[in-house]
Amino acid sequence: MRWLCGTTTDDNGRETGNFTLFGDLLAKMALTDGAAKGFHRPLMLSAGQAQYS
Repeated sequence: MRWLCGTTTDDNGRETGNFTLFGDLLAKMALTDGAAKGFHRPLMLSAGQAQYS
């Protein structure tokens, strides 16, 4: 819980709330098994996984 209330700074010095990062990760997670088509080639994901490049 403490981490969610904190912030993270990227390589360019921009600060982002950890809760925002966590929410973005949850929004991109697969709800069912299947192929993700968000990048150059499909990637098979299981429920609960996210595709990041």
